[in-house]
Amino acid sequence: MIKVFNPNISKQQLGGGWSFRSNLAKSLAGKVEFVDNLHLADVMFISSVTLVDKNDVYNAKQSGKRIIIRIDNMPRRSRNSRMSPHERMKEFAEIADHVVYQSKWAQDWIGSYLEKPGTVIYNSVDEKV
Repeated sequence: MIKVFNPNISKQQLGGGWSFRSNLAKSLAGKVEFVDNLHLADVMFISSVTLVDKNDVYNAKQSGKRIIIRIDNMPRRSRNSRMSPHERMKEFAEIADHVVYQSKWAQDWIGSYLEKPGTVIYNSVDEKV
């Protein structure tokens, strides 16, 4: 079974990254194993650039882990004082093996900035949403 590390360093419980994490866990229950330790994982899945520590991303790359980043929109600088979110997003996308966009709009608009076409997986992976 594939082991997935889906980090979350945020103290908030709001936003697309949070709901996507929850929906992803529901949809992949029994199909993958979610782990809390990067070193136990096969894949690092970044639900949002604001939920991950930069060092973890570089450690994952250095350890040969596959990295997937999800992009929904451009995070506001005013809500993310510890980083420049658009620069961090581009940096992580360049490192990532694959980019997942929440919508065709995000793929067209932010994808042109990131220069990575990726795949569209809608946020509502939970069929009940």
